[in-house]
Amino acid sequence: MQSTLRIFCTTYLALFLLLMATSCKRNDTSGFTEVPSYIIIKDITVQSDEQLHGAGTDQITDAWVFVDDDQIGVFELPCEIPVLKDGDRNIKIFGGIKRGGINSQRASYEFYDPYEIDTILTSEEAIELSPVVTYNSNNAFEWKENFEDISILVDSTTASDVAIRRISNPDIVRSGLYCGGMLLDAENSTGIFYTVDKITIPKFAPSYIEFDYKTNVELKISMQIFLLTGTIIPSEIITVTASDDAEESGWKKMYVYIAPGISANNDADQFQFYFTAELPSAQQSGYVYVDNLKVVF
Repeated sequence: MQSTLRIFCTTYLALFLLLMATSCKRNDTSGFTEVPSYIIIKDITVQSDEQLHGAGTDQITDAWVFVDDDQIGVFELPCEIPVLKDGDRNIKIFGGIKRGGINSQRASYEFYDPYEIDTILTSEEAIELSPVVTYNSNNAFEWKENFEDISILVDSTTASDVAIRRISNPDIVRSGLYCGGMLLDAENSTGIFYTVDKITIPKFAPSYIEFDYKTNVELKISMQIFLLTGTIIPSEIITVTASDDAEESGWKKMYVYIAPGISANNDADQFQFYFTAELPSAQQSGYVYVDNLKVVF
């Protein structure tokens, strides 16, 4: 099992470990050893207060690992992490994400508090951890929609061929009893829904849109920027690829980093977000399901 898990670890830590190994000696007072101990992490999960934060769904892909506040590295899950320290140690593990689902945009998600444990590391031995992280108390969830209430906070635009509606099919729903959905066909090939409320988001602060999605067509995310002068500026954010090749139920989660677009407009007052799906000409039908939408900063 251990050898299988090691295959999944990110490889760019190897040089770092080699340099440390050549510089460390037995009985070094800093606690470094020549023979590593191992930390096994199969998954990192999220525990949330649904009233405050919404559902605790996640797409945590990486573990950002610190031992005694020294960064050991960033590891793709699942992984087995070599650590050139032993004895009594403090371990912190931060949940890592891909901003916008992009491999090159990996980040420690600052809205999750780290998992922390004091434990004993022993050279040549492995410990398995099952980290659970929580949203930190400094977060502001300015807007969220989980489709559980009859009155929902999103609506279709006049340019949309189909309406966004609540879906109760338990074979489809992500969490709870309902999700949102749009069904497309050749005669109704465009679906667009938006956040009805104008959302206030502070400038120069980290901010994201989180949402769960299951779709077999592309989903374009954009926003309308409302300036203090009354001018409205449209701005594209990201295009999300179809998710129907995903494991398990086909649902994925997206963390869309919106801070650059928010901060780029000094006169911006409020924002609305738009979700647009177009049925490709080669496709006879399409679907878009969404759930647990949040704007967090």
